[in-house]
Amino acid sequence: MLQVNRNKTSVTDHERNWRSYMQLPHLRDPLGKRYALCIADASSLISLVLYLKENGGSILLIHANTPLETARATMSDAGCAGLLFGDPTNFYANREQSVIADSEAKVYQFSSGTTGRPKLIGRSWHAINEEIAAYNEAIGLEAWSTPIVLTPVTHSYGLLCGVLASLARGAEPIIVTNANPKLTLGLIRDFPDHIVYGVPAQLQALAALSQPQPALRRLISSGMPMSLQQFELLSQSGCTLLQQYGCSEAGCISLSASMQSPHDLGVPLRQWNVSANGPVQEEHKQGMPAELVAESDGLTVRTGDLGLVNEDGSLTFVSRMDDVINVGGLKVYPLEVEEVIASMPGIKENVIYRGSHPVSGDKVKCMAVAEEAMMPEALREWCLKRLPAYKVPLDISFVTVIPKGATGKISRRQLEQEEAVQ
Repeated sequence: MLQVNRNKTSVTDHERNWRSYMQLPHLRDPLGKRYALCIADASSLISLVLYLKENGGSILLIHANTPLETARATMSDAGCAGLLFGDPTNFYANREQSVIADSEAKVYQFSSGTTGRPKLIGRSWHAINEEIAAYNEAIGLEAWSTPIVLTPVTHSYGLLCGVLASLARGAEPIIVTNANPKLTLGLIRDFPDHIVYGVPAQLQALAALSQPQPALRRLISSGMPMSLQQFELLSQSGCTLLQQYGCSEAGCISLSASMQSPHDLGVPLRQWNVSANGPVQEEHKQGMPAELVAESDGLTVRTGDLGLVNEDGSLTFVSRMDDVINVGGLKVYPLEVEEVIASMPGIKENVIYRGSHPVSGDKVKCMAVAEEAMMPEALREWCLKRLPAYKVPLDISFVTVIPKGATGKISRRQLEQEEAVQ
């Protein structure tokens, strides 16, 4: 059925888990109830998710490393009946008056909260089943292509696309929870017809470690834009690069089955119609990016991303709307500047973010990692030959490491906030 690292879970094991859940008082009748799940063992978690899905229960997945008190507070904020912590037998009932019953079972998650207080978002199992069917149709993989899932299954990308979509097409996913890269490389070697699910930083590390063997077959990225350096490194490995694009409210919106650039978001899944409109609609008519808006069955989702809808219907990512830098009324898209800097010899990594300026309002700031000592003037001169002056970073700092989150994601907003308090 599935495998966690080198340990297999059979259908028989899964059925045994189900029978044990039916004996637990808190899981005997899950219909209409919300459950917060904070469970480290991926095999047990997947069995529990499928059990609750089949029996009309809603779920809220919480990262397994979350402390108990934080998990209980999250459970209460989401209106769950209780929290299963560490193991399905450990149940902490919600004694508050915040318990909410669901008329339709859903998968819940909190938004990232990068632009405000995190918001609880729920999508029905029915909508998720539709997404999985459309996703498998678009990705076009056969059952014998082995999914190797590096992202946590407490995240919708790892759970829905990496595991549940794989099970739906008859594949047996391998969930990797061991941080040792040798295990992943060994699995890739053992299953040459594979597709590896990861975020850009994970895939970059994998490609760097896999030279010259084993051969990488298919790598799929999601969760954050891929940098030019990452795209070029992965492209040089000779594998097929895929990228899926979505958001909390909608799940997977589009899929590129063969990336042509780090901005390639592919074609929307069959249930979605995506347009580029919104507050900068007139600019889009002139070939400028506008907000990507996805619509399906009466649901309208404003993604908060600036992009282009090309003539063939494919999508191109340009920037998060919140990341656009306004220099005296002129817009600067960070990815454009980052790509120019990435093409400079000796630059290993860089990030462009917003700073404050007393006259122009915003200024362009750069944090970069160089292979050898480099002066800011050299980088600025490189940019001036390739960009309009207003897009060239005014402040440049060289560091040994650019701060990243647990998933390898750089938060421009966090960098901006740190500058604000300095």
